[in-house]
Amino acid sequence: MIRRLRYYMRYRPFGGSRYLSVKSKICNKSKIEGPCSISRDCNIKNSSLGRYTCLSRSSNIMNASVGRFVSIGPECMIGGLGSHPTDHYSTSPCTYSINNVVCKAIGSTGLNLNIIENEQVTIGHDVWLGARCIILDGVKIGIGAIIGANAIIAKNVPPYAICYGSPPTIVRYRFDEETISELLKSQWWNNELGEIKTEDLLNITNK
Repeated sequence: MIRRLRYYMRYRPFGGSRYLSVKSKICNKSKIEGPCSISRDCNIKNSSLGRYTCLSRSSNIMNASVGRFVSIGPECMIGGLGSHPTDHYSTSPCTYSINNVVCKAIGSTGLNLNIIENEQVTIGHDVWLGARCIILDGVKIGIGAIIGANAIIAKNVPPYAICYGSPPTIVRYRFDEETISELLKSQWWNNELGEIKTEDLLNITNK
């Protein structure tokens, strides 16, 4: 009961329980611009979410910057997966890191290779991530991109690209170069819902 009350008080400015499930976990270091919709069993750690972003159930976001008007499908994993050296004699953190939480708990060799184990993920505005997507550390997803279900994204994806498959490939772009340029220039995502100039945007996309 106390946890629910604290949760409500903290996220009341973003819609409270109407939009944010009390069965999800959001750490104190995370920032939500709000209003957002966060379904049950989600975990958000050291991340930021832009307003009008919708997060489906059982998704995990860690060390990520998520833009506005983003749609995230169920069971997605965004960031926080870490990286391991492939040219070291072992891939175990115990053999190359003294700062890793695992090493602090069970010990290490004392060697520190200064490997960047966690890099921030950047999800641009108006991105759609299908169900069970995995976005690896350090990846940048461009504005307006679409990532198909079950895709594992290890490389940057350009704005308005449609990327899916195994391995994932850019199948096509949502619009031609001129239209993409005009949409990016408009920066419509910086507006509140009621301020979006819908007719102007439709004129751009329906040429």
